[in-house]
Amino acid sequence: MILIFGLTSIAVGCKKSPPAKPVSFGIFEIIDCNISHTAPIPLRGSDARYCIAASPVVSEKDLRGADPGHDELGKPILNLYFTLAAGDRMRAATQRLAERHGQMAIVIDGKLFMAPEVRSVIADSLVVSSDFRKEELEELAASLNASRP
Repeated sequence: MILIFGLTSIAVGCKKSPPAKPVSFGIFEIIDCNISHTAPIPLRGSDARYCIAASPVVSEKDLRGADPGHDELGKPILNLYFTLAAGDRMRAATQRLAERHGQMAIVIDGKLFMAPEVRSVIADSLVVSSDFRKEELEELAASLNASRP
């Protein structure tokens, strides 16, 4: 199960991350393949395929930071913090998608990692909870932080 939900705005700590290779990152709206006439891309670890919008709602350039963590049950999570402008775009997109139970695509280095349903409005930060191992999320957070301008 994949959960994605918003947080209230908080300051991002100044943790030192190990040297990491920057990655490309984007959160896109999932769109109807028949209307968009785009080729679907496969979801990691699944037979499912989705078409995504041409431009991301947010990209690695819109990140203020990424921190690995854990939820109340100890399950690994990834906290993502966006710029104010990106938060405004996320708010508009997720408000529209939540009304119709639409989906967003989380794409890392051109690969579709997640396609969660949007259930509520998300603004300048969110928590990603999935089946990632703690070490994978730590590495991903370091790579996302290395990707920021």
